[in-house]
Amino acid sequence: MISTLADTPFEEVHDAFVDAFSEYEIKIDVPMERLQEMLQIRSCHLEYSLGHFENGRLLGFFLVGYRDTVEGKRFYDVATGVRKEAQGKGIGQALINSAKSLMVEQGVAELVLEVLENNIGAQELYRRNGFQTTRRFNCYEWTRGGDDGQRTDADAPAPALALDDHKVISFLRTMPVAEFCSFEPSWQNALASYYNAPELFRVVIEGKDAVPTAY
Repeated sequence: MISTLADTPFEEVHDAFVDAFSEYEIKIDVPMERLQEMLQIRSCHLEYSLGHFENGRLLGFFLVGYRDTVEGKRFYDVATGVRKEAQGKGIGQALINSAKSLMVEQGVAELVLEVLENNIGAQELYRRNGFQTTRRFNCYEWTRGGDDGQRTDADAPAPALALDDHKVISFLRTMPVAEFCSFEPSWQNALASYYNAPELFRVVIEGKDAVPTAY
């Protein structure tokens, strides 16, 4: 049975997430509070997210982010996963079918997702369902500490403009994005992600003569 995750205890969602990604190419160590932060930042809505249940147990999930953009309503595949014991049984396909139906019901124009280049199985599944590659991102892993020559937080340049949190948000909301960005940021790196949880970010704004030149 597939239904939304609106009434599913978050502990159950977390347990299924950890199990599904336990053998992922990139090691994922996500305590419950970190998963909650990730879903908040990426605009995940559990009332739009879907779960595949058997005998009341969550076996697979399709976590859906939702944003109303100038291009129209958009869904984002925050994470799709199936418990190891239930993989290979068509649950992922069933969840995608339900997600496409939900798009039609909600008048959503587009469903976007990101997938690792080496995850061939997932790519084939998405292509079979009409997804097309629109662009490729480089993927970097940040490591704290400077023993291996990598930059640390302490190495970061001090902000040239001292703004309190309220002024930072005001600046970002009125900033002419096209003048600062040569490409559209990914869903995860869009300003909407910052607005969702500004307390989790540190904003550095560079400027000259009190005029912002970079952020």
